[in-house]
Amino acid sequence: SYATLALAAHHTSRIRLGTGVAIAGTRLAPVTAHSIASINKLAPGRVFLGIGTGHTAMRIMGQRPMKAAAFREYLRVLRALLHGEVAAVLQALYEDHPEGVAAIAPQVARHVAEAGDEGQAVRYLILAGDGALAGYANREAEAFYRRALDLAPGESERAHLLSGLGEALFRQGCCQEAIRIWGQGIERYSVLEDHDGLARLYARSSRAADLANDPAEALRLCLEGLEGLARIEEAPEGQGLSRLLHETARAYASNARTEEARPFAERALEMAERLGDVEVQVHALATLGGLCPSSGEHALEATAKAVELAASHGLPIAGSRATINLGFAIILH
Repeated sequence: SYATLALAAHHTSRIRLGTGVAIAGTRLAPVTAHSIASINKLAPGRVFLGIGTGHTAMRIMGQRPMKAAAFREYLRVLRALLHGEVAAVLQALYEDHPEGVAAIAPQVARHVAEAGDEGQAVRYLILAGDGALAGYANREAEAFYRRALDLAPGESERAHLLSGLGEALFRQGCCQEAIRIWGQGIERYSVLEDHDGLARLYARSSRAADLANDPAEALRLCLEGLEGLARIEEAPEGQGLSRLLHETARAYASNARTEEARPFAERALEMAERLGDVEVQVHALATLGGLCPSSGEHALEATAKAVELAASHGLPIAGSRATINLGFAIILH
């Protein structure tokens, strides 16, 4: 029957092709999967598979039809194999796509998960979540990250997923939930001895606490993060640490302790310049200008430079904060 279907597929372009009822008992599940996948290769999108226990056919041959439990297992294996085939086809089709397989990561993730490859499913769900987060599709990103976390990823992947999930929640205004999730991420990064990831999540947690109108908690989180990093011998400089230093400056400022804020903002700016982290440079300059907007030329110079850097590097969010601080500096000057 599959040979006939192959012939029909070769000579047609529109009709749908498939089995009325393929008999499970006459072929192993991998044979059936391979056979129908071959037909689908010849007539993509036009193929269906009907399958049954073979009540009539098996009895004609003097055999009993397949029992329900065995049939369920047969379908489970068959479905997994076919999902694997679909995933492989999708990967091949998008190999030369500008975005690569990331363009269809959600679809591939579903198929590889159904095929039983949880490791690959986690990989593609991370791709899907990161892509959604980059496009500010925060609810979709949240869903992808949660699905991946349900698949028992490795420690490094779990830390990345918790980081992304917290960010998706934070952008939806769920600050307390984001802090809770980032707390789990901090634990994972601590186990992994990923000091940069640890510092980055402390910084993000502080920002969430500040936006939740809890400046004292924002400062506590920053100081806890810095204290933890201080216990690590030769903790390397990194973007995470520069962000944490800057958030510490903002947290001190939010608690009306501007004199204590300034050294942290200056350290953050110096480190960001060494690392080439323009976003932190913009924020640090905006913070320095905002710490004492009535100080005249210094505040104007710092905030104007922040606005210029943000505009030249396409950083609208950091730029908007710098522009607001520049406005205050101009008014007070």
